[in-house]
Amino acid sequence: MHSRLVWWKSRSTVMGSVAMSALLWAGQAMAQDSRDLANANKQTSADPTSESSKEGPSSDSDILVTGSNIRGNTNTSTSLSIISRGDFERSGFLDAGQAVRSIPQNFSGGYNVENYSVGVAEDQANLNQAIASSPNLRALGSGATLTLLNGGRLTSAGSGLSVDMSLIPTAAIDRIEVLADGASSTYGADAVAGVVNIITKRSYDGVETRALYGGAQGGMATYNGSILAGGSAGRFSGVVSAEYLRQGSLSADDRAQAKNIVMPYTLIPLQKRASFMAAGTFDVTSNVQLFADGFYTHAQLDSDLSNSIYAAHGVNKTDQFLADAGLSAKIGNSWHATLTGTLSRNNPEQVSSGVLTSSGRRFSSSWDRISMLKSVQALADGELFSLPAGAVKASIGGSYRYESTRSTFDPEASAHRDVVSVFGELAIPLVSPEQSVPFVHRLSLTTSGHWDRYGGGIGSAFVPKFAGAWEVSDSIELRGSYSRSYRAPNLNELSSNYVAYLTDAIADNSGGTTRILWVQGSGRNLHPEKSDNMNFQLRYHPSQIKGLDLSVGYYRFVYKNRIADPDPNTISFDDIRNTLPIMIDRTPSAAQVQALIQGASFFGGGNPAGVTAIVDSRLVNLSKTEISGLEGRVAYAANIGASAISFSSNINYIDKFVDYVTAGASPTSRVGTTFSPPHWRARTLANWEISRFSTQIAWNYVGSYEDNRSPTANIPVDSWNTVDLGVTIHLGNNRERDTRLNLVATNVFNARPPFIAATSSLVPANWDPTNASIVGRFLSIEFVKKW
Repeated sequence: MHSRLVWWKSRSTVMGSVAMSALLWAGQAMAQDSRDLANANKQTSADPTSESSKEGPSSDSDILVTGSNIRGNTNTSTSLSIISRGDFERSGFLDAGQAVRSIPQNFSGGYNVENYSVGVAEDQANLNQAIASSPNLRALGSGATLTLLNGGRLTSAGSGLSVDMSLIPTAAIDRIEVLADGASSTYGADAVAGVVNIITKRSYDGVETRALYGGAQGGMATYNGSILAGGSAGRFSGVVSAEYLRQGSLSADDRAQAKNIVMPYTLIPLQKRASFMAAGTFDVTSNVQLFADGFYTHAQLDSDLSNSIYAAHGVNKTDQFLADAGLSAKIGNSWHATLTGTLSRNNPEQVSSGVLTSSGRRFSSSWDRISMLKSVQALADGELFSLPAGAVKASIGGSYRYESTRSTFDPEASAHRDVVSVFGELAIPLVSPEQSVPFVHRLSLTTSGHWDRYGGGIGSAFVPKFAGAWEVSDSIELRGSYSRSYRAPNLNELSSNYVAYLTDAIADNSGGTTRILWVQGSGRNLHPEKSDNMNFQLRYHPSQIKGLDLSVGYYRFVYKNRIADPDPNTISFDDIRNTLPIMIDRTPSAAQVQALIQGASFFGGGNPAGVTAIVDSRLVNLSKTEISGLEGRVAYAANIGASAISFSSNINYIDKFVDYVTAGASPTSRVGTTFSPPHWRARTLANWEISRFSTQIAWNYVGSYEDNRSPTANIPVDSWNTVDLGVTIHLGNNRERDTRLNLVATNVFNARPPFIAATSSLVPANWDPTNASIVGRFLSIEFVKKW
């Protein structure tokens, strides 16, 4: 089969049958003084002010903001959220996944522990056999968000769809920058909905130790300890950290809403995680610096999923490794150049004990997968020439990336490919304040482009981005961008594995049931994905009211040829034979049924006799997905006498989220339905600090929606409101070397998830884990000591 990647006057051919394997699956610490606390809630900030991803900056012009490869260029982004180290402490986040899931621009569908545990299949959550925790910006799927570490790629987890953020050492995280805007023109493939850039500490002076204990009602006893140490000697500086976390499981027997599930059943698996990280720099000269960093994490998750007698107990182990090294040099008065080499490895393994065969025999099954990434990248940025409004800046770079994967699951499979990239960016100042142009305080344009060539016959792609920033005055600013993005099939999607189950569906014209063969995974011929994105933002930060920052934005994504599994909420009820006849076969022959069962990598067992329909929900290119909406941010911070206060609210509204299964099909609306994002989501924070005491209150709101799985009528589902509380008490007078306690309660009032009726033994939950958590109130106390 031949497919095309066609981008901006660039054409290439894609060969192959693409498939997805269904069996493979923040400021530092607490704010140090009143001024820090007044700026501590970076989740509503548009302009990051902390260190560069590769070098500690000496000024704003040294900052590399996520979304741009030009130092000091902050005009490319319209929706940039920053989660600081202080946010981790005040909110009780135990890993990067929890932190990213807290922002309204992210949807908890897709790769999420709770989705996996209860069998949610939307957004390829059923492929998450490694139980990874991945971002899902704009609800376009885990594969549409690119996760970076210090601005560089990591190898993906499990099925290869996305990076497991929970494996990145939490103790070493300095901040997380979340860009909810297409960024393929800067970073290449996968940055369709945006980028999550996790930035770790590159330097530290002293020693910091942490010890945390927490838990929820009925389980999840959590122990977390870490040590971080760093210093400098002459031209060398370095930092190392070590961390261990153990969190107990949560059983369905401990939650009233899960009593319908056959016991024993694990809602939240037992988790163990050990992480190590090191980073260092060496100044060869005043203009040349060598740098290196790396981390290793071993994680284990244990669970019982006894709603299926074929997999009674499972143990998932994952080893993640990354190392990179390179040099950074200043060239002339304004140019910087970096050369970086990276090696990343991810190795998940799953062992299921007590597996029951159709003949009644029990045995253990296992699989493991090794994914590798090797890359080298060169990047240079600086000033080209000057205009009356300022210096024109540019960046240019290139990279080579080698990706490989190997699975020992039967049938054993391996694949590899290389990717060559060339990219550039240009920032042009058109008007500056010094020119005194009426109604134009400042005006600038930025354009960027990224070209990739994929080995293995996949082809090449070029994607551009155009962004502009117009400051009407020093208080009013309008930003906008248009970009194209794409996602090439990953190596695991080049396999052709799928699973098959026998289950029942509600019949169209009777009160009985229909025996169906349900097929999930891959095996279809797929095309590359591509997207057109638009973002606009109006920002008001009046100089008359210091500390006030207001903004409202509009976003629109048109995601074509999206690789997804058709929505199983309605697939059994909808008569879609005329729109996608390959999805439902209501008159299958016995030979067809047997052929699908024999070709499956895993068959759930049972007698296929009497199957009257085949539901083929394997990955398919949807004709188009469109999502559009508004987001608003309010932030205010001030010092009042000896105290400091701050308030912020981040609101996201989705106006439209529809799937077109085929070009001639009627649109299927997903927004405001089960296992999909609601129209409204918000997070509001209030902080107060005085002397040695500080507190934060957070209100999290998930709007109401409808359960659309019934063939007769949609059922209203209530909104979900939770309140979090964080308190920090400093026990010493020296903030640089003090001892403090962090007391955090998430979901203080123990709000239960809104009820939805379980409709299948495959998804036995009476709640929607993509929009609400079953954990309930979680309390933690953390002891932090700086030496």
